[in-house]
Amino acid sequence: INEEHLHYFRFIGQIMGKAAYDRQLIDMDICGEIYKYILQIEPSLSDLRYKDEVYYKSLKWMLENDITDVICETFTTTVEYFGVVSSVELRPNGANIEVDETNKDEYVNALVQWRLLGSIEDQVRSLCNGFYEVIPYDSIKTFTPTELELLLNGKEEIDLDEVKSSTRYTGGYTEGDETVQLFWKIFESFDPALRAKLLAFSTGTTKVPLDGFDPLYTITKGTDGLDSLPRSHTCFNQIVIPPYESADTLREKLLMAIENTSGFLLS
Repeated sequence: INEEHLHYFRFIGQIMGKAAYDRQLIDMDICGEIYKYILQIEPSLSDLRYKDEVYYKSLKWMLENDITDVICETFTTTVEYFGVVSSVELRPNGANIEVDETNKDEYVNALVQWRLLGSIEDQVRSLCNGFYEVIPYDSIKTFTPTELELLLNGKEEIDLDEVKSSTRYTGGYTEGDETVQLFWKIFESFDPALRAKLLAFSTGTTKVPLDGFDPLYTITKGTDGLDSLPRSHTCFNQIVIPPYESADTLREKLLMAIENTSGFLLS
């Protein structure tokens, strides 16, 4: 529809590459095969499961069962473009080649490649080229798709010990301070949703980076008075907590801050 759409895909690739290079999480909920495309790994039948489970099951059944006198197909597939249905050959002269027991593996693989790559090849190539303009392929080719996904999106599970191991204390706090100890106990008591909100409040993201926080997660002693709420500086992964005198007060102030935060201030 948009004549410039390939430029948009290239721009998305550049943003992904820039985020990976700068170690900034972007929390992109995209299909897993995108990471395979960037790493130049061919998609497989299992990737189709997450896009069309019914279609995946039908192809898997073909591979696991005798299709003689059951399946009447040729090496073609149909596509619809703005209401116009047309046939695409999956291999040269595919319309004249019947699918049988001897070639069904080739047929299924061809269908998977078409559904997951061939039909969007121009868009995928533009996205990958945009990524490579920031990070050359040779610099990431040793990654697995899962590692690349985690590099861009971070780890969903927030492990308390992992966060604590990459935390520093400033403004007068030390690891042994009572307020710091209370903070970690409250953090531990939070369910996953509240942990994610607390992390988003103090770092700008709900997930933990693949290789730890940079800069380190920072807990700073606040000087605004005990009536004030905790503050944060997400650019520095920093949360500023006044030295509250009880766990109940700290929990109340913390929940009020993370549940009602919106936007940011410049100072």
